[in-house]
Amino acid sequence: MRALLIASIACGACASRVNPEYCANHPSDHAYCPYEDGGATADAPPLCIGSNKLALCVDAPQASVMLPAMLDSDGSPLCLQAQPAMWKANGQPDACIITGTTISATSTTVTGGRPLVLVASDSISVSQLLDASSHYGAGSTGPGADPASCVTGLSPGSGGGGGGGGAGGTFFGAVGGDGGRGNGSEAGGTAGMAVTMPMVLGGGCPGQVGGSSGGAGGVGGYGGGAMFLAAVDQIDLSGATVAASGAGGAGAALNVNGGGGGGGGSGGMIVLYAGSSIATTNTLLSANGGGGGGGGDQFAAGSPGSDPDPSMPLTAAGGGTGGAAGGSGFALNSNAQMGDVGNGGGYGGGGGGGGGGYILANHMIGATMVSPMPTTM
Repeated sequence: MRALLIASIACGACASRVNPEYCANHPSDHAYCPYEDGGATADAPPLCIGSNKLALCVDAPQASVMLPAMLDSDGSPLCLQAQPAMWKANGQPDACIITGTTISATSTTVTGGRPLVLVASDSISVSQLLDASSHYGAGSTGPGADPASCVTGLSPGSGGGGGGGGAGGTFFGAVGGDGGRGNGSEAGGTAGMAVTMPMVLGGGCPGQVGGSSGGAGGVGGYGGGAMFLAAVDQIDLSGATVAASGAGGAGAALNVNGGGGGGGGSGGMIVLYAGSSIATTNTLLSANGGGGGGGGDQFAAGSPGSDPDPSMPLTAAGGGTGGAAGGSGFALNSNAQMGDVGNGGGYGGGGGGGGGGYILANHMIGATMVSPMPTTM
């Protein structure tokens, strides 16, 4: 089957809004398509939508769906029981795929190990919040965060009177910040290389754990989650906040010889595909990096880096304080920053800020505030 695109197509079967190429190319698929002699008709034509590797076919939905306030991508009963064949053939990961004639959300926070995929035969709308971010304070991960494909650089040094700070996570485009040196000499961690044009739906990457030196290094922040919204007609995000940002890194523990701060998590992935339009008037859209955690010393533990604020997509998440400050995370026009150096015996280095995520859409995005800049299919 060729890569399938849905658009507004004039045809007699447009009430079901299916891709007419499917039955033309699969005339023997009598589960969905009429016999050539007209003796049988389709009970539930397939809905095929998307582009290139980000495409899938599902049974045409029969009812509208309202997303709950909290949605677990691993256990929600709204998720399809089986992964669509095309989705698997395209090398995509197991995902929570939710289908509906219309799909709407007022304020929904999504967590879990699998990315979220919403497929509507008509439209998708979010009125207030759709949050697939990871959060340090809540200890929760966005859907599909920290995939096994994440690549990190050199780990921070340990020992030597102060551990190096962990590097921030890197996903696409804007790399994470390196960790600061501990005790002025113990190496900080280095950020991994950026992915080029990801076509597999996956979340952002975690920050490194800070180096230890008597005191434990801070744990790296989780990467942001991943979500794919696909509607045959319109995606309406007007007035809403949509986020898939990484979490701040943890600060290092208090000790005579302080550990390094944890690196911030990178932003995740947001994909928007609509047949007619994507409405983003007064929309806040972000996939930013978390702040790096502060290094520890003999006087105080490092404090955690901040999570990005979804209501302020253009403002970088700040790093934590301590023996050395953590670096701020990525936000538009502000690259992730390196953690500060722990200048002195017993001072751990600061964690680096998390890098930027990835926003992909098949229409130009005119959101009021958006970070990072979207890529157009």
